[in-house]
Amino acid sequence: MVRNVLWVVLLGCCFSFLGVQAANHVLYGNYDSKWSINAYDINFDFFASALDNHLALGEDDYENDEFFSFEYFGNLDFVYSDLPSGDIFFHTKYQRFGRSEYAANLTNVKTTGTQIIQDYLDPLRALPKVYELSFGAPLFKGFRVQAGLHKPHRVGWTGYLFGDKLPNYGVTLSYVHPFSSSSLATNFRWDKPNLNNKWNLEIERPDSHTNEGWFDVHAHRFLFDTAYAWKTHYVQAFVSYVLDHTKNDHRQIRFFDNLTVDKDQLGNAGLSLMFSNWHGNIMLDAARNFGYIYNTNSASNAGGQGKPRIDHEGYMGAASVTWNAHTVVLPTFKFMYFSGGGTTSTDVDAGNTNFQTRNESYSIVSPANTFLSTSTAEELLGLGYASGGMHTLWYGISRPNWNVGGADTKSNLAATTLNLNFSIHDDLIFMLDYWYMYILKPGYRRARQASGTLETVKNSHDHGSFVDLTLIYKWSDHLRLGFLGNLFLPGKYHDQHRNIDTITGTRQDGDVLEFAPVTNNRGDAKNAWVGQAYFTYSF
Repeated sequence: MVRNVLWVVLLGCCFSFLGVQAANHVLYGNYDSKWSINAYDINFDFFASALDNHLALGEDDYENDEFFSFEYFGNLDFVYSDLPSGDIFFHTKYQRFGRSEYAANLTNVKTTGTQIIQDYLDPLRALPKVYELSFGAPLFKGFRVQAGLHKPHRVGWTGYLFGDKLPNYGVTLSYVHPFSSSSLATNFRWDKPNLNNKWNLEIERPDSHTNEGWFDVHAHRFLFDTAYAWKTHYVQAFVSYVLDHTKNDHRQIRFFDNLTVDKDQLGNAGLSLMFSNWHGNIMLDAARNFGYIYNTNSASNAGGQGKPRIDHEGYMGAASVTWNAHTVVLPTFKFMYFSGGGTTSTDVDAGNTNFQTRNESYSIVSPANTFLSTSTAEELLGLGYASGGMHTLWYGISRPNWNVGGADTKSNLAATTLNLNFSIHDDLIFMLDYWYMYILKPGYRRARQASGTLETVKNSHDHGSFVDLTLIYKWSDHLRLGFLGNLFLPGKYHDQHRNIDTITGTRQDGDVLEFAPVTNNRGDAKNAWVGQAYFTYSF
């Protein structure tokens, strides 16, 4: 144990030395040289985290956890800059994060009363993995190409229009045309979303990546977008398309029983707008799915009436309004809506609780293969309860959502938030966020009544609210101190889904909350909280 801790300290010292060498950004090169080697954005973070009631909203021992974690990352570029049309570069980014891109834990972490995620103190586990590895060059005036392992560019402001969180192997062609007071940018991207599966470039993949899909998927993803910007405004239109030929036994399928997939075509088209002036800004995102799943199983729905194809029909919309009054507090109000299917009482009574003819859930990852989420968008977990922008290993309070849902609740999500950004000191970031989650189609479930009979009842619309706290203080040019906190207040939905048979001790409501590993405690759902203190050493 001591040896491993000393090894991690030595690793941090090595990165600190590299950061000192990179303080001037250029490690090698001068004004007369065509070549330069640039190291930049080098960060080493250390976190101390505590969580309470975070699995089942109960009060058992496995509901609480405290642990330490770390992460580090940095960029290293080789640049040739003697061309009139732009630089040629070879870009690399290295990092060490933990499961699902959270910080790597330095102690064992509990996910249930028995399941453990191992620490990363083994030297091979703590070594960096290659996160980005790409080559970029100008083609001719205004045109550039980037090829290799790299992240997509951002589409929209919400992050939910296209899976742009993670890099994949592919090619991006870009064109920028400047006007006198505006510009037009167009991009085309193809990638093969398989980074977190077969082609993960690291010396040793930690065993602690539990509950993630490591099957070899076979899919191609395309994106075309164009954006026009003038003054402080912009408008961006896009269309994306995923063609998935993954073998049926290498898929993780949600929502559909006995589905046999020949191929899946998931499309998405949308628009993003921003209008900004000294009063504030207004931002809008909207998108709709198209395409379909080819189903070859004729017995995949009730009565054996198999459907040869299942259409993708989801949609979303989001709006953000910020009022810039030049005061101590900068308020922002956001509203987000994501479509989803629902169940009727007749469906639940008949045991027909999965979608049969269409996918009404807004999707950037198809429910016919959610393994793709580990290489694209993490299944839209940014709205997970009690996430709070944290780096810690946070499992998320369960809800029926659009890509990971309970067995018989497929629901629409309307999320509203109020963000308050306080301008107290130039070196201090202080933010409060209040979220409320409401389900427009709450669905039905089977629940045991006081009489002892099982009856079909409607779920509650209320999925609770939570408050996020962010504090970041700039101690020096290289050191930042921070605290992230969250308090989750469960809604009526979570009380309803804790029905326990007092004789057998088994669940009786028929709606398994899949995202939280444990959901079987007696009594009302309890509040949950998570807190994280950390420091960042960067260059």
